[in-house]
Amino acid sequence: MDQLSINIGNNIARLRTDAKMTQLELAEALNYSDKSVSKWERGEATPDIQTLKSLCDIFDVSVDYMLEQHEGRNTPYHKKGEVSTRAITVITLLGIATFALVVFVVLWICNILAWITFIYAITVELITFLVLHSIWNEGKYNYYIIGALIFSIFTSVYFTFYVFVGFNLWQIWILVIPAWLIVFLCSKIKRKPHKEA
Repeated sequence: MDQLSINIGNNIARLRTDAKMTQLELAEALNYSDKSVSKWERGEATPDIQTLKSLCDIFDVSVDYMLEQHEGRNTPYHKKGEVSTRAITVITLLGIATFALVVFVVLWICNILAWITFIYAITVELITFLVLHSIWNEGKYNYYIIGALIFSIFTSVYFTFYVFVGFNLWQIWILVIPAWLIVFLCSKIKRKPHKEA
């Protein structure tokens, strides 16, 4: 085993542990087997350059960081000029919530108590979160977001009819279970992993 393989293996193991991921979860994110990840971490094999870049993207570190030896448990440095995707997501979602609050207050001043604004805002936030999460995290765990989005859409439809039409459309909740079941079954579809490296 050469020192470079050991460095890469140690860094993968430490970053994976810090991210609270199992070898299987990391392997699935890379479309590899967990045996490959185990070999990388032991320094018995090294990932190809494309997979190494994918690993760096997952752990939010530079390729240089992945190749170097690090004493102790140093915090990984981020790539120069890189913007935190998590911060952008939180700011965007807070912006949507703030806009909903502004609309609510303006309508309240006009003697219209439109609390339903917040229900619509949750749906918009979940759609936005789904889009951003798909872009930056390659759709990992999107099924949970989609499940919440389905519930919020049904809630929005129910309260729209209830508030504006005065009609209790309780039957709509019967459709939530098959919709969730479809999402759950879709989450079980797996891509075939690569052969061991």
